[in-house]
Amino acid sequence: MKYPVSERRYKEIFVNDFNISPFHPKKDQCVLCERWNSLSAVEKENRAQQKMEHDCNKEDAHNFKATVKAECVQDPSRCMATFDLEAILQLPCGLITQLYYKRKLVVYNFTVYTRAHQDKAVATCERN
Repeated sequence: MKYPVSERRYKEIFVNDFNISPFHPKKDQCVLCERWNSLSAVEKENRAQQKMEHDCNKEDAHNFKATVKAECVQDPSRCMATFDLEAILQLPCGLITQLYYKRKLVVYNFTVYTRAHQDKAVATCERN
C-alpha cells in the first residue's frame, strides 16, 4: 500500500536537496501607488487629494470583497470568483537581438479563484 508524501518530506527533498521551492510572486501595485512612491515631498503635497481619493476607493473595494466573501461563506448557494491576469510571457525568449524582434507567440496566464467553502484555484487557462 502506498502512502502520500507528507509536506515535511516534500520540503526536505525539493527545498533542501534540490534547492527548488514554489515561486511566490510579489504583490502587484497599481500605477498610481507606484508613482506615488517616487514623488518628491512637494509633489506629494500637490497630489494629496488624488491619493486620498484613490485610497478611499481601494478601501471600498476591499470592504466590498470582504462583505461578499462573508456572504458566500454563510450561504452555500452563493459563489464568488476573482480573476487574475498574470504577467505576459513572450515566446521564444532569448538574448539574441534578432530573436527579440521575431517574437510571434505571447502567453497569458489567466487564473480564476472561487470562494465558496474552499479557497483554491479552480481554473487556470493559458492562451496564446
